[in-house]
Amino acid sequence: MMDTTIPDKYPAPETMIPDLDPNDGAVCIGCGCTDLAACETDNGPCHWLVRNEEFILGVCSACDHALGVWQILQERARQIVEEDMTAKHDDTQIDESLALAAACYAAPCGIYRVKHGNPEADPIEAEIVPAWPEGWHPAWDKRGVHPRIRQLAIAGALIAAEMDRLRRAGLGNEP
Repeated sequence: MMDTTIPDKYPAPETMIPDLDPNDGAVCIGCGCTDLAACETDNGPCHWLVRNEEFILGVCSACDHALGVWQILQERARQIVEEDMTAKHDDTQIDESLALAAACYAAPCGIYRVKHGNPEADPIEAEIVPAWPEGWHPAWDKRGVHPRIRQLAIAGALIAAEMDRLRRAGLGNEP
């Protein structure tokens, strides 16, 4: 069972999802079923695999395919609350370092980038360095500390942060 402990600093769920009615109970992020309207499975009505009372969200037993999305949601909320990685902070990352850090976390092995030079024209003079964002402190790179699924959740949360940053900057063409 996943840890669903939520710090008390999170925004009210109804401000995050305007149509959410707390009287309906939790809503499954996979299918939309609620405490009052469970979906049917081969084994009868669904049950909660994970549920967050403060968010009033969860993942039901019919939607185990949504557990990855759940972990990304939880990680992004953790980044905002525990690390103060808010929209204001993210909007300063105009060098797309959020996306680069996400790529580093998502890659199954180390990835590198060319810092300067042309490795094809002059491989001796080219400088190849780890792809970790230049302005980010190396201590922020915790890929070696976290298990693989946690690394992927962090990557997904960083991708979501970069997508939101691009939209706020008017560079996104979708809602």
